Amino acid sequence: MDPPQQIPPRAPDPVITIAHVCSKCTGALGDLRVHEGTGSTGAASRGKLVQGCRACYASTFHTPAYVFDDATHLLVRIRAHQFGHVIPYASAHAPLRFAPAPLARPPDGPLQCRAEGCSTRGGNRRQASQKCIEHRCKSCCIDAAQAALQSNTYRDSCKAHAVAGNAGAPILPPPPQHAQLAPLQLQYPPAQPQADLIPAPPARQPQPQPPAGHGGNPGGRGRGRGAARGPVGADGSRQLARPMSMTWVNQHLGPQDLVDTGKVARQRLDAIVNHTVDLIIFHTNGANPLQLQLQVPSFPQMQLSAHSVLLQSLEINNSAWIDLYNHPGWKTLQVSTAFGVDKHRPAIIRIRPSLLVELRLEDCPGMDEILSQQSRKRVGTALVSPPKKLARTDNFSAPTQARYIESFNPPSAPPTLSTPSSAVPSLPFTSAMVARPPPVGRNFPHGFFTVEHQEGWGYYDQLHDSGSKTSIAKAWPLLFPSSHYAKTTATKYRGIWLKAPSDIKEYFIARGRTPEGSWDVFAAACTANAMGQPWRPEPSVLEIPLIPEPVVQASAPPPAFKAPPIADEQPSTSAVEPAAPSSSDSNHTINPGEFGVCSFCDSHFTIALSAKAVALLGKLMPSSTLTPIPANPNHYVASLSHQSAAFCQQHRTDSLLLPLARANHWPEHINYAELSDRTETVAMIPLQEILEDLDGSDFFASSSADPSKFNKDTAYFGELGYSVISRTVRTLFPAATITAHYAPLSWDQLIEQVLIPEALICLIVDELQVSPEEAFDIIGGNRERCVARIREETATLSEALTPFPMSSPLLPPHSLSPSLLEPAQWEEEEHGSPPPPDPLTLCNFCDAELPTQPSDSLIACARKLFDISVPCPLPENPLHRRISHQRTADYCAQHRFEQQHIPRAIVEGWPFKPNFATLFHRILNLSRPLLNLCQVLDQSFFFTSAREYYGTKVAQRSSLGAQYSSNRSSQHGAGYYGERGYQLLVQTIRFMFPSSPDFLAKFQPLTYDIVVLEILLPEAAI
Repeated sequence: MDPPQQIPPRAPDPVITIAHVCSKCTGALGDLRVHEGTGSTGAASRGKLVQGCRACYASTFHTPAYVFDDATHLLVRIRAHQFGHVIPYASAHAPLRFAPAPLARPPDGPLQCRAEGCSTRGGNRRQASQKCIEHRCKSCCIDAAQAALQSNTYRDSCKAHAVAGNAGAPILPPPPQHAQLAPLQLQYPPAQPQADLIPAPPARQPQPQPPAGHGGNPGGRGRGRGAARGPVGADGSRQLARPMSMTWVNQHLGPQDLVDTGKVARQRLDAIVNHTVDLIIFHTNGANPLQLQLQVPSFPQMQLSAHSVLLQSLEINNSAWIDLYNHPGWKTLQVSTAFGVDKHRPAIIRIRPSLLVELRLEDCPGMDEILSQQSRKRVGTALVSPPKKLARTDNFSAPTQARYIESFNPPSAPPTLSTPSSAVPSLPFTSAMVARPPPVGRNFPHGFFTVEHQEGWGYYDQLHDSGSKTSIAKAWPLLFPSSHYAKTTATKYRGIWLKAPSDIKEYFIARGRTPEGSWDVFAAACTANAMGQPWRPEPSVLEIPLIPEPVVQASAPPPAFKAPPIADEQPSTSAVEPAAPSSSDSNHTINPGEFGVCSFCDSHFTIALSAKAVALLGKLMPSSTLTPIPANPNHYVASLSHQSAAFCQQHRTDSLLLPLARANHWPEHINYAELSDRTETVAMIPLQEILEDLDGSDFFASSSADPSKFNKDTAYFGELGYSVISRTVRTLFPAATITAHYAPLSWDQLIEQVLIPEALICLIVDELQVSPEEAFDIIGGNRERCVARIREETATLSEALTPFPMSSPLLPPHSLSPSLLEPAQWEEEEHGSPPPPDPLTLCNFCDAELPTQPSDSLIACARKLFDISVPCPLPENPLHRRISHQRTADYCAQHRFEQQHIPRAIVEGWPFKPNFATLFHRILNLSRPLLNLCQVLDQSFFFTSAREYYGTKVAQRSSLGAQYSSNRSSQHGAGYYGERGYQLLVQTIRFMFPSSPDFLAKFQPLTYDIVVLEILLPEAAI
């Protein structure tokens, strides 16, 4: 064991020059202190005397590193001389020893103990802790501490091993009476001229006169014989012969320490402003209200009884009663009752003359005007319906700046469409449209319709033709308002617009602001036309009605045109009653059923389409091709098949959830932008009360009994709304702020299983104006009734799914009658040439045939590739898509494997889910047959094959390059156990037959890896 390091017994006390100004930021420095060795400087600074900056927290060191206890005694001596105190005897005779230099930081990785002879029973050196002060193991660190204690030598404490240190100070004799130390030399920096940017240190104030009776020359000049002359400083000025007492020093330095820096002062003032609220107090019958601003230290909660000055001015006491306005009514509170306040809205208070007598509204001048100006947002616990959006018609609305754009007249009569007879009334038109500012944050170009592109670029062309030199960047706010300008993006899509054929432009411009007239559909048509596919407007089975702009005055609608069934909107979304259905609708009934038949999956609609389904259909129809089948003459095939799958999934989901939602009057449209604020307003205070009494929560009781049985419910708000509510609740109640005892649940379980369901109930009660029990039934009881139907429908949908990327028709497609074919097609059919493969059965990337029953992992992989690939039609595969081969290699290999081997596995009866839990023990049971095989290797086919293949060229043929050039490795595997079983077999066989010279001698000249992978593994698999 290394002996403790000896430290020099004594060092002279240093001369300290106390600084007042930081050299980095010119801020005020703090008092002198001993550095504890923490922070960025680390253990190397432990024991140094240092001053810290109050503004930038920089450290100014004055001494080298001493032993920490010695440095503490040194600081006591310095402060005693500074303030004229008597130095304690222990500090006066304490040694001042330099601390040993800390060990260098060891490299990353294992570290061996520095103590000699420290080893394990096996002879290996023990590992040490990198955080130990001497880089020792725990036992050696404890031994070193005990040795230092016995020899009374210094050793610092080790925090890594929790070992106390030893100061090693000498044993002092009993202190004599009146022991005192001579003054220490203490200097202050002279006042020197500083730069303009660095303020000079504060000037020394003239020393005040000592109190009467302290002696000294009352004249102050000291010219007599007995006058004591102080020592002369370095600058020639005389210093005091006797140090100043602490009373005078505190009187001089106290005002300087109370001066805050600019940053601290701003922070203090900002905190005061943030905690200041407005109060409007109606105190006397018929008197004007008192409007004042009051600082509330307990913000956002306030208690009037805490402001005694205000109560005295109002001449009321703690037993008085007040009325607090909480929209839409008043709440009667006592002065000592706490209530919530908001710095953005004033708190309106009426002082009641007594509990049974209140100030009437007519006795409060200006009450009606003040209440009318209050916003509907609340911070109280009242659960009321959220505000509804209404068109503002007041006179003080700010007018929007408009520009003249040449309008394009729509067709005189809208096209007649083939729709089911049960179509609901079309949406109304209005002749008078009110200009409104565009929505904020629109994305260019996808957030604008084709007609808006024509208006924007047409306006810029007019500017350019008139000789204006305005650039696109400067004119962008007028061309495409509320969108971000990027030069490369604007140039790219302006080129697409200029190169687009005029007939395509006219067609999509005529679609107006509808889903069919969106930029994405227009760009897809331009891309198809550029790739050589002639574009022509296809007759649509379902047409999307125009989406009306918000109106102020209703006007008579034009003659109704046919539209698809659209879900009923909420009454607040339109101020005009829908028009009556046209009598001509019954003449165009094509699809059977009350609501018609889907043109893609051929299933019957059981409910009117929702607005989202109509929007998906509008994007889908322009890129679809009419392909009649006997079961549905209006059957369509989409070129972008994932869109048809999304539409079919949407209308199937609508048929399951919308009847229940409409029967219970649930809202079909949720404002997710305001959901976070609503959650904070409605649910924050109830959730705080629940945390104060968790035992009263049914959710906490059920989760505490068995947290694993919790089922997340998102039926009412959906996945998006649930995520918004979850994020808001987690922000309002972080783990560090919850003081309630919520064991056995964790913080995540408390949030997910207790607080979020309680918040859902509060929001539903506020939204539907129902009782909490009814809200619990909405998120609990109705959910279970829907789950069975959804699972049943999902199972039916999964059976109808064909290979990626879309669902196939329920009936196989039939060829058209020969009478409908061209003469060239008659000859081809007569010769019996094989028909081309169906593109839906081909891979979109390698054009190989897909398996008839793809696995779930294959479908999921295909969907990911579909989203990141682009269309690239080929003659033999119109649905071909382009993407790098590195991304599709795994997908194509998997579907080829499923196409070639899965059918054989089904025929042979191979298990698709092997029991890997028992495979390890089954392999261990084969140890005896494998050992017997090692005794008679000549009877093993795999050993004979390996010996013939490798022979004397084991090193060459077992190299990595030779293995890649040969398919031999693919011939040895785990059979139907797959990759997971292969890894388990390899690890188990290596465990059963470890590598040893005696074992490998039986398999000469083969290596250990060849024996395991090509002989024992296939034998065990068989």
